[in-house]
Amino acid sequence: MGAVVFNDLKNRRLRDVVFDWDEVLSFEGETGPYLQYTAARIASMIEKHGDPPRADVECSRLAGDGELALLLAIHGLPGALRRGVEAAEPSLVADCLLDIAARFSTLYSRKDWKVLSADRPLTEARIALAGAARQALVNGLGWLGIPVPDRM
Repeated sequence: MGAVVFNDLKNRRLRDVVFDWDEVLSFEGETGPYLQYTAARIASMIEKHGDPPRADVECSRLAGDGELALLLAIHGLPGALRRGVEAAEPSLVADCLLDIAARFSTLYSRKDWKVLSADRPLTEARIALAGAARQALVNGLGWLGIPVPDRM
């Protein structure tokens, strides 16, 4: 259900939409399952870490371009919600969520971006960043009426 709902909401209201089941259900690209999978992957990472993300970590260690870009994308979600509500355009929220997921996935796939095997302060900072990305995805998808599973 979430895949179909997201497919409708990610498109601007005044555009024609071509519906393709294979595209809608894909775990890659601009789809609801991609966002749900990213959130589930982060939940798994946090579970492996053993402790929930902490809010009192030293985030100055997050100095890489990718980390800062992810922080800025997360920071942009409330504004996207406000603009989406004002314009009656849920695709603005969907676009922001896709940006957050893409930025996280880019970091996650980098060989030099270790989370669980980094030194303790850096691990804590990266877990906090991942937790913030997951919470942004959960909140944003929730605003769109789409559930987020802990596992997929």
